[in-house]
Amino acid sequence: SDMTERDWRILREDHEIIIKGGRVPPPIRNWDEGKLPASIMKAIKELDYKKPTSIQMQAIPVGNLRRDLIGLAPTGSGKTVAFLLPIIAYLSTLPPINTDTAEEGPYGLIITPTRELANQIYSDFCKFTAHTRLRSTVIVGGKSIEEQALNIRKGVELLVSTPGRLLYHIQNTASFN
Repeated sequence: SDMTERDWRILREDHEIIIKGGRVPPPIRNWDEGKLPASIMKAIKELDYKKPTSIQMQAIPVGNLRRDLIGLAPTGSGKTVAFLLPIIAYLSTLPPINTDTAEEGPYGLIITPTRELANQIYSDFCKFTAHTRLRSTVIVGGKSIEEQALNIRKGVELLVSTPGRLLYHIQNTASFN
């Protein structure tokens, strides 16, 4: 609350954060300002994440408001965590998906162009949901279609997939019927 608009502009300049559009929330300066659930904060502490990166500083507040964002940042800058943490925070507020509700589908879907990126996103999701009831699965080529279909039928809150394998599952498995 002590920060003026000029202070926020200087902070963004110092962290090379460029924004466009109206009503963009101020960035977070530390994890405590991120308004993240205690379960995520516990994971952040256990993973020894000291402070948010530039993309995380600005993307997390936008994501928490469930607003659209296009974020550009170099490889290794924390983009995956920047968009995953608001998703995890939101999913934590919803009723759990279980075998009775699994056919209603996952609450979230992340489609990514490569299996490597899908696996990275899934791995990061698992790290940050270690203290929650949230579940995810990844469906990509090179893994058992039957096992992937079984995981979907059991119920997950988030599905991470490549386009081709998702299309295959929609067209050829009972998971989506």
